[in-house]
Amino acid sequence: KGIPSFKERFDVKAYLRNIREKGGRHNVEENLDEMLGNPKRSIVRMSLVVSLTYLVTKLNVFMDKVWIANISEAAVAAIGTVSPIYSVVSAAGVGIGTGACVCISYVLGRREYEKTQDLATASVFLSLAVSVPLGIFMVLSIHPIVGVEGAEITELASEYVIPLAIGCPVVILSGVLGGLFKAEGAMRKMTFCALVSIPVNMVLTPVLIYGAGWGIMGASIANVIGSAVSVAVALYLFRKGGYHFKIRFGIPTSTSMKEISSVGGPKAVEEMIGGLIILAQSMIIVTKTGSDTLALVELAFAFPYFMTLVPDSITAGAQPVCSAHAGERDISGMRRSIMYAMKINMVISLAAMVFMLVFASPLCSLFSGGDQSRVTDELLTVTRLFAFMIPMYLLGRMSGDMLQVVRKSDMSAIVFSAMGIMRLAMYLIWGNDTMEVAWMDLIGTSLAGLVMFILLMYYVRRFDPDEVDRKSESRSNIFSVLRDRRAAAE
Repeated sequence: KGIPSFKERFDVKAYLRNIREKGGRHNVEENLDEMLGNPKRSIVRMSLVVSLTYLVTKLNVFMDKVWIANISEAAVAAIGTVSPIYSVVSAAGVGIGTGACVCISYVLGRREYEKTQDLATASVFLSLAVSVPLGIFMVLSIHPIVGVEGAEITELASEYVIPLAIGCPVVILSGVLGGLFKAEGAMRKMTFCALVSIPVNMVLTPVLIYGAGWGIMGASIANVIGSAVSVAVALYLFRKGGYHFKIRFGIPTSTSMKEISSVGGPKAVEEMIGGLIILAQSMIIVTKTGSDTLALVELAFAFPYFMTLVPDSITAGAQPVCSAHAGERDISGMRRSIMYAMKINMVISLAAMVFMLVFASPLCSLFSGGDQSRVTDELLTVTRLFAFMIPMYLLGRMSGDMLQVVRKSDMSAIVFSAMGIMRLAMYLIWGNDTMEVAWMDLIGTSLAGLVMFILLMYYVRRFDPDEVDRKSESRSNIFSVLRDRRAAAE
């Protein structure tokens, strides 16, 4: 009693006004003005900056597979089986980070700066709240899911998963903090975090696998250490200030959590379902054709997966730009920005397809210690076949991400799940050997990409920002009524 309230001790409006007047450390208002005034330049600039992050990240994942491929084929099969389980966990960070990026960029476009703080707090709270149950899920799911593939693969999978389960909070939080950087347009800071942490991971992976003799567990520990370094650097940068919000560990309002969950939740569910579908796909392939086929398909798919840095980078630049235009009610600007981003993605993906077709042999030799004579004809054929997958695969991936801008993440998740189930049915019917599995993968992925793009074009034309605001106000009113009833009851 007698102690001034938080609002009396800290004037939020004065703090934000000072940021706008001085530009802050990262010129947050200049970033916002550029996103609204010159969207094409903003998309290209932010995409190029963040592409370095994704390039290093994908290169790190690719090199992990190279190191693990030199351990044994069983290790590659174990990673192929465990990766979907890990993607279920990382999906939480991706979903919450995307929700924070879209929601914060939207309110920045409307110049409602006071809402950004609670949205940022909600994203951090949600990331920590879901990390513990997801870590437990990872540990408990190994034997029931991977056990059907034999004792050797199950043991290797357990060695890889346990460190990831322990480090689950930092893995998820690193994705969320990246989303907060994107919301402000601070791509350079996001890239800086990656350039500090990922080299640590790349150096530690071979050292822990071969030097320390920890095998596949060493790769997992290196991933966790890299995520921890990224989180530490990001928290330090946010602590220095210059943003519309600060990172606070506390309990936010239920309205903000609902707002982020409405956008990021479907994206997280989509990623989780995708991981479970890939897991089921791996089990079907192993059951019908053996673990050698799974290892070969996993290696060949490493190249299309590496190229996902293109739509991921462009989406990272386009999402805050398009969301800011939507918040400012500039719907034509939002539509032009989305189409511009999609065109860039298609041009680059076609070039990547040609590159993969021409250089398939030297690329495959990376998995055989650089000796092209050890590359099997089957691996080379599947790799070239998967080159034709790249354009539609990248188109579908980016279309699904851009659906979050028009607040249709739920439709993306539904369509993605339906197409995944269709692919599983195709594997059950026709996946009797390696080439049939590869063809089913190509056909299923291409159909999914086409359907997702058509869905995006449909909802972009029907987008209504007033409907978004009505739903947001409705959620706020519902929680206000519940609080009033609770207070009256007390």
